[in-house]
Amino acid sequence: MFKEVTSASRKTRGFTLVEVMIVVVIIGLLAVMALPAFRKVRMNSQNARFISDLRMFRGAAENYTLAEGVFPGDGSSGVLPAGLEEYIKPSDFQVRSPLGGSWDMEFEDSGVTFAIGVVDYTVSPEQIQMIEERFDDGDTATGNLREIRTNGIYWVEAE
Repeated sequence: MFKEVTSASRKTRGFTLVEVMIVVVIIGLLAVMALPAFRKVRMNSQNARFISDLRMFRGAAENYTLAEGVFPGDGSSGVLPAGLEEYIKPSDFQVRSPLGGSWDMEFEDSGVTFAIGVVDYTVSPEQIQMIEERFDDGDTATGNLREIRTNGIYWVEAE
């Protein structure tokens, strides 16, 4: 009535340890190959967002300047200068920039008349160079996009 089951007649089901280890190694290799691509996509996304936000803030400052006849004042990093609330939502200016750090406007400071940018960014100098090459002249010491403060990248509107 009952058939005796012996270890020889039992079928094994599942994977062996070697098969599992091979799959783990393959998954690991795929992850290692995908990581640089993921980093590049992330970096390009950050750069595009920074450029877009910078253009938006530049346009708002330009509209303010046309309406008021003067450049916006200098404020603390991450704080929207007074009078710009009509042109920029303060919450947009107060959030951390795509490059890390805080948005900032400089008026008659740091050797320029007016500039908009990010201070205390956390990305690599190579990423800043990529932005510079895409957006300006490729040199952070010249052109409109430059480092006018230590660890700060700004678009200089007026000298």
